[in-house]
Amino acid sequence: MHDTIPNLLFWLIMRMNAPKDDNKFRLLKNSKVLSGLTEETIYELLKSAHIDRVTKDEIIFMQGDEANYFYIILDGAIKLFIEAQNGNEILLKIATSGELIGKSSLLENSQYMASAQILDDVTLLKVKVSDIKKQLESDPKLLNNLLSSTIVANYDFVVQISRTLSLSAPQRLGCFIMKYNKNVKLEDKVEIELPFEKRIIASYLQMTPETMSRAIATLKKHGLRFEKSKAIIEDAEKLKKYCCCGCIKISSPNECPCN
Repeated sequence: MHDTIPNLLFWLIMRMNAPKDDNKFRLLKNSKVLSGLTEETIYELLKSAHIDRVTKDEIIFMQGDEANYFYIILDGAIKLFIEAQNGNEILLKIATSGELIGKSSLLENSQYMASAQILDDVTLLKVKVSDIKKQLESDPKLLNNLLSSTIVANYDFVVQISRTLSLSAPQRLGCFIMKYNKNVKLEDKVEIELPFEKRIIASYLQMTPETMSRAIATLKKHGLRFEKSKAIIEDAEKLKKYCCCGCIKISSPNECPCN
């Protein structure tokens, strides 16, 4: 179910002096695309934008659809996937708060290169491509932000592919738990809520459910165990040593949880 809030411009002006702990507004102003832009640029860019609240499992766009909008995630999570000719779904990325999706919409006569489906209830900033293209002609900072965002996304995808090739299934799972919860201090005996259902994590890590089960069993010997929707790190140093021994070390210090 979609719940759209029109006239974002009025909302934005009213919230310019919002408190720093207002999470949605902070994500909007500090998103990689809008970061460092003047208030006038943000005003022009977002005056016809909308905030959409979308519920779990809904499709935002499908691969091949005409790309007329791009989206900034204010909260929640979205999976980006493509479908093989045999009908199998290939999960490319899990996008979360602050990330931009639909960048292919900025190309001429473009189509979305992947499909986007809601994993958790999401709040999205929906921006018309025609509006941002006008701003790109006059604002080099916005162009730089979009290029930087694209480069970072491509780098992350290279890291993901490299880990799939270089790490075993248990190592990939252990790395995912540490990386995805990078704001949690990794100490002995830390309990982490799984960000998604196990089947989603398995798909993202290129595992079958059976492989995922075996990986969970293996990680018990290396300081990590699972209980329902939680992961419990019982020995962080042991887990890091096990997961990192097969890594090809292309990660930046900010991206790798073990640096």
